This record gives sequence, C-alpha cells and structure tokens, in this order.
Amino acid sequence: MYKNKDLEQSKRHIARRNEIISNRLLILFGIAVVVVACFVYFMNMPVSDGNKLHGISFVLVFVLGALLLFSIVFLFQRYGKDVDESDKTVHSKNILGIALFLFFANLLIFFTYYTWIPFLTALAISLTIIIYIYYLYQREFFIFSVSAAIGCFLIYLGDTHSLADYYRMIFKILIAVLAVLVFSAAVMINQSKGFLFKQDIMQKNSKCLPFYILSAILAICVVIEFQTFFDINLFYLIAANLVYFIVVGIYYTVKTIQK
Repeated sequence: MYKNKDLEQSKRHIARRNEIISNRLLILFGIAVVVVACFVYFMNMPVSDGNKLHGISFVLVFVLGALLLFSIVFLFQRYGKDVDESDKTVHSKNILGIALFLFFANLLIFFTYYTWIPFLTALAISLTIIIYIYYLYQREFFIFSVSAAIGCFLIYLGDTHSLADYYRMIFKILIAVLAVLVFSAAVMINQSKGFLFKQDIMQKNSKCLPFYILSAILAICVVIEFQTFFDINLFYLIAANLVYFIVVGIYYTVKTIQK
C-alpha cells in the first residue's frame, strides 16, 4: 500500500517537473524568437537609418535598465523570503540573466551601431540551444556544447577585423588555453571514471573521445590562426567546429532515444 502511494507521488513529481521544464523551454523559445527578430531587424536597417537605430537603442537603455533593476530587486526579494524556486516555472536568476544579456547587448549596439549585431544574434541563438541541451540531454553533452560554443566564438573574435590586433592575439591564445583545458579535463574525467574535482560529470560508461577530438580540432585551429603561409577563411574554421558539433549531437540524440 505504502509502496503504491510512494510510486504515485513519484509519478506526480516527475509529471510536475516535466511540465515545469516544458513551460520554461516554451518561454525561453518565445523570448529567443523576439530577441533574434529584433536583432535581425536592426541588422537589416539601412545605414542611412543609423540615427534611428541609435535613438531606439538609447530609449532601450532606460527600458532595459529598469528591467535589470526590477530583476535584481526580485532576486533579493525571493532570496530574502527564502522562497523555494524548485517548483517555480520562472526563476529569479533566469530573469536576471536575461535582463543582463539584453541590457549589455543593447549597450553594445548603442556604442557600436551595426558592428556587433551579427555576433549578438549568433550569441543569442547559441545560448538558447545550450539551455535546451542542458534540460534535454546528458550532462556531458551540455559540457561539450559549452566548450564547442566557446571555441567557435573565440575563433571569430581571434580573426574579426572589428577588434585591434592586440585583442585578437589574446583571443587566439585563449583558443589554445581552451584546447588544453578540454584535453586535461577529459583525461581527468576518464581516469576518475566520470568525476571531476569530486563532481559527477559523466556516466561511468561514457566515452571521452568527443572531447579529445574537440581539443584536437581547437589545436588545429590555433595552428592555422598563427601560421602565415596561407590564409584560411574564418568561416571554414567555424564551420568545421559546427559540423563536428552536429555529428556529436546526433550521437547523443541516439543515446537519449535508446534510454
């Protein structure tokens, strides 16, 4: 009798958790669509409408600044009352994260006009995909996705003409640092059978091969970035990382379906 009761409570808990996750992802998707649509609209505004873009971003500084202040107050209010957010669809930290991204993205547009809008668009899409992966896939694929995304953005920042040579050199060095970190973490996780700094990162039967290959791809990108014998377009370096990410994504999708 008690076992059946516990089983029913467990089923209701799982159903409620899945409902909360579904609602969060739907809200996130709606916000992402609106944000990306705004970025695309700004990106396609004629250069002659630069003053209009500047005026819109100026107004949004105050609107998004108010939203940011509200999110900070809301966060302290919930933490002050010790509200348990595990059963809440909307988390105060999520609101703060979205407000921070929108506010600083708008500041970047305000000061640089059209320069960084494509970057912000790619960043918004990437963050949305990573959050979906966090909720729907295994933890190791989430960590892999974050590493791959950081690698792609570092490759872009290391070769973009929107930055001075000094800053581009820093980002190129960071690609090498990321490659070493990914390789080192994979070795440590493999030796500790899924643990990293006593944290359960991967399942015991998981393979670290995708991380080793990712570190190798990043290392190759570093060599290409620093060489002076021939020039490879930035697009091809990012495309290589994205293709590999898709291949690994298919692998983890199959693993998820088979469970």
